[in-house]
Order: sequence, then structure tokens, then C-alpha cells
Amino acid sequence: MTWIVVFKNPKRIEKAVLKLRIATKVRAQTMSGGNKANGTYYYLPNVPYVMYFHDGFGIHGAYWHNNFGHPMSHGCVNQPLANA
Repeated sequence: MTWIVVFKNPKRIEKAVLKLRIATKVRAQTMSGGNKANGTYYYLPNVPYVMYFHDGFGIHGAYWHNNFGHPMSHGCVNQPLANA
């Protein structure tokens, strides 16, 4: 089991502490999804250090932004590459 702390807002007032079992680990993979019509489409090759914990939701490194602590995800927990 792995303990994960996820803050729900930028001021770090509300947080969720989760105890998760990692189901699958992948060194890197392409992630895509969303919808082009409503502007939510994304295509990200070589997403590093992916660890899935529930139905396609996971924790992984994020090289495409450095805006951690603010909503940036389509469902996964993003982390800086140095922490991945």
C-alpha cells in the first residue's frame, strides 16, 4: 500500500489522504483522451513513471507543466519529474 496526500485547493487547506494499492506500473506510455469538439482533447507521448491505482486513474510524472497545486489533470495525480 502507498500513502498519497492530495490537496484539493491551492491554499492547501483541504486535503485527502489516501491509502492506495498500486495495480500496475509502467515506465512510460502515451496518454490521450478528451474531446476535440469541446477543447478537452489531449495527446501526451512518453508520460513517465505511471502507476495505476483504480480504473485508469493513476499517479505519473508530468513534463508538460510546472503548475502543481492547481487543477491541471484529467483524473490522474500529476507530480514533478524529480518526485516521480
